[in-house]
Parts: sequence; C-alpha cells; structure tokens
Amino acid sequence: MSHTKPPIDWSHCLQRCNNNATLAHDLLNMLAKELPQNKLAIQQAQKESSNANLQQHIHKLHGACACCGADSLQRMLAQLENKLSQQQTLSQQTINALLDEIDRTLLAIQTTSYLSAAS
Repeated sequence: MSHTKPPIDWSHCLQRCNNNATLAHDLLNMLAKELPQNKLAIQQAQKESSNANLQQHIHKLHGACACCGADSLQRMLAQLENKLSQQQTLSQQTINALLDEIDRTLLAIQTTSYLSAAS
C-alpha cells in the first residue's frame, strides 16, 4: 500500500493543542507508549473473534489519534469503527493493514523530529 501523506500531521497536532508544542509533544509521547499495547489488544480481539472488544479498542485508539494529528491512522480507524458498528466483520487483510498503519505511525513518532521540535 502506497502512502502519500505522513502518518503524523504536525500542524494539525499543534492546532489541536492550541499551538502548545509541549502539550503536542506529551500527547505524541503518550500515543507512542500506547500504540504497542493497542496493537496487541487488537490482535487478541481479532484472534478471539470478538467484534465487541475489537470495536472497543478501535474506538479508544481512534480517540487518541484525534487528539494528536495521527490523521492517517485516525481515518482508517473511523472507517473500521463504522464497519464494526454495522455488525460487519473485519477481514484479516483489513486487520493487517491496520497493524501496518499502527507500526508506520509509531515509527514516524519515534524517528521524526516532532518530539524534539517541541523542546
């Protein structure tokens, strides 16, 4: 899958934090700490075929992404949350795409100067 936009939109992150770079930095740090746990929870819910748990984890992560400019992941999560609310089951390919986007977002937070830009 080709990605044209970066996983984190720093200007949106700052805008959502009222241009408070320290707050934006803190939110990205919190998201980076939570992403591996969210990924495992999503994998477990999929393994257990628990759409209710999957929807809960996707909803939680969707909200976290909305606060800190993780726009690409947020859009994907919104679509998946909508499908789950309509009682649709997510395919393994869809889950894999979500897990890849979580990894891409985490890597962007860890390797880009967003965090040092707030210092």
